[in-house]
Amino acid sequence: MKFDGLIRRSNNLLRRVGFLPLMVLLAVVLFSLAEPRFLRQANLINVMRGTGFLVLVACGQMLVLIVGGFDLSVGAVVALSSVVSALTMVGLGADGAMAVWMVIALGFAAGISAGLAVGLINGLCVNYLKVSPFMVTLGTMSIAAGVALYVSAGAPIYGLPEEFTQIFGRYRFFDLPLVVYAAAAMVAVLWVVMNKTVFGLYVYAIGGDPAAARNSGISASAVLISCYVLCGMRLCNRWSGNSLTP
Repeated sequence: MKFDGLIRRSNNLLRRVGFLPLMVLLAVVLFSLAEPRFLRQANLINVMRGTGFLVLVACGQMLVLIVGGFDLSVGAVVALSSVVSALTMVGLGADGAMAVWMVIALGFAAGISAGLAVGLINGLCVNYLKVSPFMVTLGTMSIAAGVALYVSAGAPIYGLPEEFTQIFGRYRFFDLPLVVYAAAAMVAVLWVVMNKTVFGLYVYAIGGDPAAARNSGISASAVLISCYVLCGMRLCNRWSGNSLTP
């Protein structure tokens, strides 16, 4: 009887927490046993920095997956928005006539707009043309990657504002990169949106049964397109340009 109770408690814990966090915990234990330096502060900070970028990308991808879609273009959109953002900053700040924070803000806006455009194209094609999300995003992935390569001429982009590289690229708060806090904030905001707002309820409803959601008066088209747009606009675009700095 005690063994059965332990199994039930374990199953309840697994349902509440999920299988992936347990696998992550197991991986940390195994890596730390195999390599004692894995738990050093410098290594953990590097792991958190890399994970932060992936979390930001995964937040947008999660919306698309819940609504019943798929987006293969996320990596290419990060590259495109990074190049557009960096080129905008370099071009506007070349003569020094514009305030540096205005240059950075417009660079952010340009990069996010590029991601928005790709996300909007994905959503419109999936919703109105009824093309498979796999095929649509595979095509936009190739296009976005090609445009990024063309406008950058395949070369690193130099000359970004020093304030941008210092704050968004190198600045640490309590010894943690800003991208870690951005990822945590994005997860918190997305949790609130998905669990406490009508939009989150609509996303779950359409992902569960699109026909029933439409019969309930939900604008499935608007929600679906919004999810693709939000996926394209993900906050990772604001930090991804750091890889283009000298």
